[in-house]
Amino acid sequence: MTLARKVFLLSTVLFLGMGVLLIWIAFLNTQSTLMGAERQALMALPVSGNRQDSAGRGQGGLQFLRDQLLSSVYIAALNELGKPETILQDPFGLNQEAKEGPFEALEIHFLGVIREHYGQRVLMVKEIESTHGALSRLGQVSLFLTLLFSLIAGALSYLIARYATYPILKIAKKAEELNTDNLAYRFEIAKGAKDEMTQLKRSLNTMLEKLDLGFRIQERLTADASHELRTPIATLLGYAKMLLDWGHEKPEIVKESAQKIYRTATEMRGLIESLLLMGKVTNEEPEFETCEGPALIAELEKRLHDIYPERLIRLIDAGFPERFSTSREYLILLMKIFVENAIKYSEPPTPIEVYFESDRIRIVDQGIGISEGDLPHIFDRFYQGSNRYALPSYKKGVGIGLSIAKEVAERLRLKIGVESKTGAGTSVTMRWN
Repeated sequence: MTLARKVFLLSTVLFLGMGVLLIWIAFLNTQSTLMGAERQALMALPVSGNRQDSAGRGQGGLQFLRDQLLSSVYIAALNELGKPETILQDPFGLNQEAKEGPFEALEIHFLGVIREHYGQRVLMVKEIESTHGALSRLGQVSLFLTLLFSLIAGALSYLIARYATYPILKIAKKAEELNTDNLAYRFEIAKGAKDEMTQLKRSLNTMLEKLDLGFRIQERLTADASHELRTPIATLLGYAKMLLDWGHEKPEIVKESAQKIYRTATEMRGLIESLLLMGKVTNEEPEFETCEGPALIAELEKRLHDIYPERLIRLIDAGFPERFSTSREYLILLMKIFVENAIKYSEPPTPIEVYFESDRIRIVDQGIGISEGDLPHIFDRFYQGSNRYALPSYKKGVGIGLSIAKEVAERLRLKIGVESKTGAGTSVTMRWN
């Protein structure tokens, strides 16, 4: 069942129920009022007092009642069982059929009430045909109003259903038009609006932002992979051809080609792993948790010493918070990238020092440093500074590590600062915003 139909049915039931309830409450209230008026008229007839004759002798109450009542009222004294015993007046020919309350006899509608008269219970009945006719006509009018209100309720419910679902249908139609070419589209949100449609639009805009970001990341990774893998693949093909052409004649070519193929394949593996890591970091939100500062330092120290056992890496607690909120996985990844970079551009036995301070973490090395011209570009993707020429080939990377570090720092809400001079080492600061 569609949402519009559900809204239509719910609105119809609601309006119809309220309308019918009000109509029939009014009918029953009018019926009660008219019947009450008829009953009051019977109860108001003069039946009290005891008249005396000219000699001063009192007459019986029933005789007095017979003299006083109008000729249009049935009067009968009741026995102990509540049945008419002595009929004093019967203008309608009811005989023993008369009873208390509204009833129908001889195709005429009557109303009977019981009153006390000097200790005698008396049944008084009057004809209420005109009142019954009025109530019948009122009932017909109520039925007609019920049918009319049903039509009105249906029409109103239809309009409400159309009005309520139109924004949703409009959003759905626009969503069907979206594809990879227009993921930058965003639903317009009125300023200050806080209704359900606004919340839906915000949710859809958030989803579109994630889809757009994911698609752009995919495009960028595909383009980067295509661009960066072209050279190593060409190298592999070239040395493979050398092996095919001269490998059987020149053993030295076999060794040289195998070494080059191995190094190139290793570089390709590093590039692919870096690209996959970049995709993960860019596309996934880090999970923040409460971390204990000393425990994190101890864990990081163990990991770094396991990876680089030959290097002197000092982790110094200089007022690091006891507890703070971050993503343990992403922070350790960030530290590993910067420490690895420091190790790459410095020679043993110079130490790598990591200072854990109250609002920041500093990584200091005494390596070859970064030139002033390279410093603004070190976080660009695939950028490799001029200091790479000072490194042996096995230490050279693909220029993506620091761009990954930048993405991670942004996710952790960290501000990165780099101070360096050629030949004077480098200091990297990660400060919590």
